[in-house]
Amino acid sequence: MTIRTQTPPSLIGKPSVDLFFKDDFEAALWTNGYQVKLESAIACPCNTGSAPSPSCSNCLGTGWVFVNPIETRAFITSINRSTKYKDWSPEMVGTIAATFMRTNRFSFMDKITLLKNYGVISETLPIRRVMVGVTEKIFVICTYKVIEVESVFLFAGDNSSLVKLTSAQFAIDGSNQAVINLSGTPVATYDGKVSVTYTHNVTYNIVDIPHDMRMSWDTDHNGTQNIHELPIQCIARKSAYELGTASNVIDNNLRNNSWK
Repeated sequence: MTIRTQTPPSLIGKPSVDLFFKDDFEAALWTNGYQVKLESAIACPCNTGSAPSPSCSNCLGTGWVFVNPIETRAFITSINRSTKYKDWSPEMVGTIAATFMRTNRFSFMDKITLLKNYGVISETLPIRRVMVGVTEKIFVICTYKVIEVESVFLFAGDNSSLVKLTSAQFAIDGSNQAVINLSGTPVATYDGKVSVTYTHNVTYNIVDIPHDMRMSWDTDHNGTQNIHELPIQCIARKSAYELGTASNVIDNNLRNNSWK
């Protein structure tokens, strides 16, 4: 099949529009952008076709493993753009547009963590128990890595007040900040869910890449036109809406699968 070539418009006397200064833009991005951590997402091979393994200590049952973190900068815009409520469920809640330098290539579900920006979330989480040697470890797994715990409550019945744990009865795990260790008499025999309110770094997962490829022309000192690549943009959504709460863990340590 022969492919025809479109007849170009007349360019006589028309101004050139190829003056995008990539270096200046990236300098402005690095100086004024948000300080972020970008992690690559890998679909976990524990998924045998039906669903991810809930006991996988690589993806924690979410189906995604995040590797090779790099600290960089990004412009964050359109926060909570087009927020709507349809069919009694939020749509586009916690959605942003993020622009990166071209060197920061990304793909679907990659994780963006804002390192200097914090949020607060309240979650109901199932208690988990594992044996570490001869000691039973009691803990919950949060959606995000925890910076500070504001409160932990247990359910005591429909007609009773919630049981608030003291600061001595919970602690952030030193090896995995998404884990909160619990201890004390109320917890030892408790079999329900725990309400945890905590502070965390704001984290998103990439759900769309509307500008995966951007290019422009520049002219060198010989008058030759060359193609150069421009900054790229993605749409990301808060991880709590995309991944939910981690499903399970075998021990108190997440596996490190990074190679860079």
